[in-house]
Amino acid sequence: MKIFDYINHINYNIVRKKLFRREVEASYYSQKNIKLPAYDKIKGDELQQIKETFPFTFFSSDEEKVRLKNTLELIEDTAEVIKKAGAVLRNEYLLPGKQLLSPGENIKWNYDYAAKYEWEKSLSWMLDFTDAPVGVDIKNTWYIARFHQGIILSRAYFLTGNEKYTSHFLNLFKDFISSNRFCTGVNWIKTSEVSIRLINVLFSFGFFINSSLVDENIYNTLFDFVLHHTLFIENNLEYAGKRGSSYLVNLLALTAAGIFLKRSYYGKKNIEFAYSGFEQEMREQVHEDGVSYEQSVPLHSVLLEVFYLGKTLLTREGFSFTELYNEKLKLMFEVQSAYLRDDNSVPQIGDAIVGRILPINILNEQPDYSSVMAAGAYLFKEPKFKDAEKEVTPEVVLMFGVNAADEYKSIRIEKNNSSSGFVKGGHYILKDDNLHLFIEAGEIGKRGLGAPGHNDTFSFELFYMDENIIVDPGTYSIYADNVLRNKFRSVKNHNTAYVDDEELSELDGLFKIKDDITKPKLIEWRSNKEEDFLSIQHYGYARLTDPVIVKRNFHYHKAQKIIEIRDEFIGGDVHKVVAGFLFHPNIKLISIGENTYTASGRHSNIKLQIKGSSVSLKSSVTTSLFSEGYGKIEETKRITIMFKEKLPAYVTTQISLE
Repeated sequence: MKIFDYINHINYNIVRKKLFRREVEASYYSQKNIKLPAYDKIKGDELQQIKETFPFTFFSSDEEKVRLKNTLELIEDTAEVIKKAGAVLRNEYLLPGKQLLSPGENIKWNYDYAAKYEWEKSLSWMLDFTDAPVGVDIKNTWYIARFHQGIILSRAYFLTGNEKYTSHFLNLFKDFISSNRFCTGVNWIKTSEVSIRLINVLFSFGFFINSSLVDENIYNTLFDFVLHHTLFIENNLEYAGKRGSSYLVNLLALTAAGIFLKRSYYGKKNIEFAYSGFEQEMREQVHEDGVSYEQSVPLHSVLLEVFYLGKTLLTREGFSFTELYNEKLKLMFEVQSAYLRDDNSVPQIGDAIVGRILPINILNEQPDYSSVMAAGAYLFKEPKFKDAEKEVTPEVVLMFGVNAADEYKSIRIEKNNSSSGFVKGGHYILKDDNLHLFIEAGEIGKRGLGAPGHNDTFSFELFYMDENIIVDPGTYSIYADNVLRNKFRSVKNHNTAYVDDEELSELDGLFKIKDDITKPKLIEWRSNKEEDFLSIQHYGYARLTDPVIVKRNFHYHKAQKIIEIRDEFIGGDVHKVVAGFLFHPNIKLISIGENTYTASGRHSNIKLQIKGSSVSLKSSVTTSLFSEGYGKIEETKRITIMFKEKLPAYVTTQISLE
């Protein structure tokens, strides 16, 4: 840990947190309110001016309001917006994993409706949310408390002017406050969840602020809500020597809170802190080629969203970002563009996500990986980021103003179908007509820390003819089952090889690894009209008594539509080697001969032929587990390859695309 990071670690995680908890506990046990930063409550005659200057409104005049409404009615199905808001009015929620729940008239904010489990209401730092019965997932509880429903209701209110949406939102808002005492219960455990809630509530009020139902009492309640959330966030920052997306979300919340409170020293202080934090984290967390060092492909879209929103909000306040920040932000959009497949999904490499931080495009299915690209197209006027099949998105006109619609439409479209090699981040994407082959050749994650990266070095995903064929196992759940959590992280369930039944790196709890000695090395990368070739090796098994170096080559012959994968194992003794390929449940896998298989989908057919140097080489079809998205789990088929031989040895797999 760098000396600067060590000092901040002592300050944020020990000194400030300890003092904060002492003060909260004193107020908790004495039944007194905690002391908040000083502010004056507004009076009735001040309310109109406050509403007119509310910093999160999406229009500045009645004329602009009409234009914005007309634009939104043109670019999205307003009936679907109303329908979605109607579900919120009925308190119907779609949990991660697509489970629909109906809590009834009153929401139990500390309840996992999927597992029918209620969390204890005690001080949040006294709760161990990882020690719950199998099947209980704290994310189900957090998801409802993110207040994404506020964005949905506010959008319906803007389109219709019907105060029933305002009324329901305010009832939810007040009920949450009364049911979740400051720092009490599971909704005050994780700072990033507190941050997401604050962001969504403030942006929801951006539409509701002009409602007659928002009087001085409601506004003062909002003020109190913002102060409590900001006080919690700044004293419980998710700061570490190797920080990640959670800390970035903290910074975005402090940005929003600082803008809301900018007339005070307290607000200005938080804005300055967030600005410098964003600049620092862009340098620390993002490689020179735009890949996040966390090594989770799904999570990249969250980092991208937070970095661009932070820039957008702070630029409005007069801050200028460095050339390095802007260059890396553009590169992050380029990486996301390469990750995206024809169906707007991304490879499941690393931990899954449950959705966006601020889901302004409310009709997009969550998690939503593609719509953030419209913001990139607008910000950088970059044709490669623009989706030919989509009109300007609500996100663009709401975040950049109604005039952005015409500017966005003027950007030409340029489809990028070339392969990409992000050498620093270790991500390679082999692209061709109807083909998207993603290869993970980077470190495990967070420079040796582990999650959100998995033990998946040299694993890959094959997407062909608009279908997932060879897939990553996914995540399933982070908290619902500790055994399954680490099974989905394990090298043994990825599309790569392992030696002597050993993990690539020893797992340490639900998130960490003991050490990452894989040190992936690029030997060769070339891409042209005729072929793509990647040669890589790692040293994860150099720790064995007889050290083993693992090398893997990918060679795609474009005219023949053949992918050759060659695995080499370099050592000097007898070792057991296991490798495999996991197939999507929709793919029909058939053995048609010794070490020869066909895999067929709705539109795709591939043939796999496996050969090797060992006479003991054998392969078989086995059953394994697959998670298509967070909270989902099902069985699927896997080709398992095995041999025991004195090394060196090799295995080749030829995949013919038909």
